[in-house]
Amino acid sequence: MADIFETRCVSEHFQGAPNLLRVACIGDSLTYGQGVLPRESLPAQLTRCLNATFAEHLVFVDNFGQTSGNLWHAWPLMKRRGETMDFDAVVFPVFRNELKVFESTRVAYPVDPHPLWQPVTPQRAAARALLADMAEVSRARGWQILIFYYGHEETDGNAMDALDADCRAAGLTPSNVTGFLRNILKTQNLTYSTSPEDHHPSAAIHAAVAQF
Repeated sequence: MADIFETRCVSEHFQGAPNLLRVACIGDSLTYGQGVLPRESLPAQLTRCLNATFAEHLVFVDNFGQTSGNLWHAWPLMKRRGETMDFDAVVFPVFRNELKVFESTRVAYPVDPHPLWQPVTPQRAAARALLADMAEVSRARGWQILIFYYGHEETDGNAMDALDADCRAAGLTPSNVTGFLRNILKTQNLTYSTSPEDHHPSAAIHAAVAQF
């Protein structure tokens, strides 16, 4: 079992096992665990928390995070996986750069990607359609969807509010992880980033969010 925490995805051969719960974590490098060890990533932390909470089940959490991924990569791939694999829940952390269509140095974006979250942009309209599809597919397949904004800066407010409004319009209920992060960063001796050079969440932040 210890070896599982050193991988980012678990085997597909656990299909249909009794008392097994399968959770898929999708998203970009925040989900993948850029800058931390595999066992320190959010999906690995969730594995430990969920197995401690649901002692009557065996819970496996797959890490389908993709470095430089975004909304447009994560959800279509998840739908395809759902055609051959059974899941009980999908966890989707979202960040301010989520609406970038391409992750490329050849594509010019504003230094601040928040304008992509403004009400009247092609990216925002496409995001609303994708979230509506997420709600429809999850209902049809019996997936519980947990979607949240994985940031804490005051400047994240525009993107966080936009995601919250669009999720609720689609029939999804986002979790207020941002408020939780702001609180623990004020009250506990935690550092959000892995290092001054790498702004991905630290292992301690992943652990706190998994427990939340």
